[in-house]
Amino acid sequence: MSACAAVTGGKTGDPVIWQTTMGVVLISGILFLITSFTKLRQMMLRALSPSLKIAIVTGIGLFIALVGLKNGGIIAVEGNLMTLKTAVTDPPSLIFFTGVLSITVLRYFKIRGSILIGIFLAALVAFLCGKISFHGIVGLPANPMPLVFKADVVTVAGHLLELLPLIFLCFFMDMFDTMGTVLGVATSAKLLNENSEIERIERVFAADATATVVGALCGQSTVTSYLESAAGAEAGGKTGLTAIVIGICFLLAMFFTPVITAVAGYPPVTSGALVIVGAMMMRSIPEINWDDCTEGIPAFLIFAGIPFSNSIIGGISVGIILYPFLKTCCGKIRELNWFIWLAAAVLILYLVLLNGK
Repeated sequence: MSACAAVTGGKTGDPVIWQTTMGVVLISGILFLITSFTKLRQMMLRALSPSLKIAIVTGIGLFIALVGLKNGGIIAVEGNLMTLKTAVTDPPSLIFFTGVLSITVLRYFKIRGSILIGIFLAALVAFLCGKISFHGIVGLPANPMPLVFKADVVTVAGHLLELLPLIFLCFFMDMFDTMGTVLGVATSAKLLNENSEIERIERVFAADATATVVGALCGQSTVTSYLESAAGAEAGGKTGLTAIVIGICFLLAMFFTPVITAVAGYPPVTSGALVIVGAMMMRSIPEINWDDCTEGIPAFLIFAGIPFSNSIIGGISVGIILYPFLKTCCGKIRELNWFIWLAAAVLILYLVLLNGK
């Protein structure tokens, strides 16, 4: 929004700022949608070696676990450093351990719905600790009309040159974030074929891009695939029917906002589930080719870069940018295809735009 404010000359709180921002998101979403119907995404995944794909999946898992540890009050950020909290008897920590313990035990005995049951037990402990209070069950959703169809494309077009870096920044973030998330969730759901590829992946990206466009038209920032979807995949939700049922549940959830807000609005309740899902996504680490440093080092940078940079695209950028240069310097240029060079160039451009936004 600060970039839009600088371009439009508006001040914080002016409608023109967020409306212009929605215009930027809308245009980037349209670019994403057009790209989704090309072979660009499929070529991108094929250009990645098996080690890099595994690194993305495991890096996302570590990222999810780190979020869970923060939400559960186990790790805190103090003085720009992550530290272990010593007050493990605080309610958030007790709620966290309740979730982790119950989900792990239920999974050991192969009880279906273990993650959902664990979240329910954690919510019960939170309620007993006085951290959750209910003020009703059913309620009408807020009126969305003041935000719908307010994306200001005209202002964006009038300042296209100034806003073009921001448009491409949003485009790159959405494209590579979605690629990493989809790869991670598909691996958890065991939807990869014998070539470690996702069949009909263009449909997945088209659905994600359509959500971005519709979200911008409805006044929402970039709507994209969410990491926590891996929890549903681990619980057995692997078909299109699962997605349809979840979508219907989300629509119904709008009328149960009071109770859902009370439970989901307290992060420690779901923190244990996030850590468990993150741990499940670590099982592929031994499959990384650690003996070949031209594979192992870029893979490690992706694996460590995703949680440490607090960004999927951040970690992916570091590893993929290094990968072709490292292969070339080690005399393995024949193992590369032209698209990995294109991906590295695009990510370098992304980092340049990110630094200058």
